[in-house]
Amino acid sequence: MGAAEPTPAELIAHVKSRLAGYKAPKSIAVVATVPRSPNGKADYPRAREIAEGTHRGTTPAA
Repeated sequence: MGAAEPTPAELIAHVKSRLAGYKAPKSIAVVATVPRSPNGKADYPRAREIAEGTHRGTTPAA
């Protein structure tokens, strides 16, 4: 059996132990898929909206 998936808090602690504090994320949101722009690139602003619950459009297709 594999190890259990790390929690967001564990991931942040791991990153903080290896990077400068200002480079570590303040929060981590787990999403099923990263939304893509029409040209196929990751749409990070839309991903943030989805994670924060402020996105009003359709969710990305799987």
